[in-house]
Amino acid sequence: MKSTRRLAPLALAATMLVAAATMTACVPKTNGVIASEAAIAQIGMPYKTGGSTPAAGGFDCSGLVLYSWKQAGVTVSGRSAAAQYSSTTRIKESQLEPGDLVFYKSGSSISHVALYVGDGDIVQARKPGVNLSRDKVATFWRSQLVGFGRVPGA
Repeated sequence: MKSTRRLAPLALAATMLVAAATMTACVPKTNGVIASEAAIAQIGMPYKTGGSTPAAGGFDCSGLVLYSWKQAGVTVSGRSAAAQYSSTTRIKESQLEPGDLVFYKSGSSISHVALYVGDGDIVQARKPGVNLSRDKVATFWRSQLVGFGRVPGA
């Protein structure tokens, strides 16, 4: 009889854990998470000027953004980093969520965009000869950072 009494609380705890895991699994992914996962899946692809699909053989920075958000069913306006900057809502770094965009400049104009994927990381298509990579927002080209944007429909 004692062993049955000891097992009952354990069985209840196990049932509660299974129920909690099931509820978590049912939470739908946000569009930003879907876009982030799409970008992460492209890590290692080559940089390709004008590229915006895996079938094109690679991506440039704004092409990666277009492709990743398209996987979430959202159309991002603009084919350049500067145009995408203009089409997003400004947010603070402390407000970053997966799918948000991080913008950089060369000289005085916006010339690069990366996709925030969480944990302080971005996925980006940096330049010819460098495959798509995952890097830290805090360390990548920090002196050239312009700001952060949220895609409408995120």
